[in-house]
Amino acid sequence: MADHIELGRRGEEQVAAYLQKQGWEILHRRWRDPASGGLRTDIDLVARSRDGVCHFVEVKTRSRDAASGDYRPERAVDAGKMQRMLEAVERYVQVEQIEGETVVDLAVVVPVSQGETVVRYYSDMVR
Repeated sequence: MADHIELGRRGEEQVAAYLQKQGWEILHRRWRDPASGGLRTDIDLVARSRDGVCHFVEVKTRSRDAASGDYRPERAVDAGKMQRMLEAVERYVQVEQIEGETVVDLAVVVPVSQGETVVRYYSDMVR
């Protein structure tokens, strides 16, 4: 498996653990739209918060972090990626027959020191 794919999966696992520690239920990991073969319609994590809201979480993981500039993982979520994410959420809601409030979130996993990482979590990216 390619290093960047393994890094991404480790990041998704860290974010899932982070959410579970807050009492959230993980509904799906790496959901792919069965009708499209998963192309362009994927969701890294789907979780339900304690208040019943369904959160669709895009996870970005990096092996190093820069304080500013284009390297910041948050910058990887551009308008095109956000549009694809919203399309995937729409398909998920339809396929899984989800009712109630839904929110699109971003989680970023970055190193803070040798071998240690931190999760930066941004809720409700679509306002």
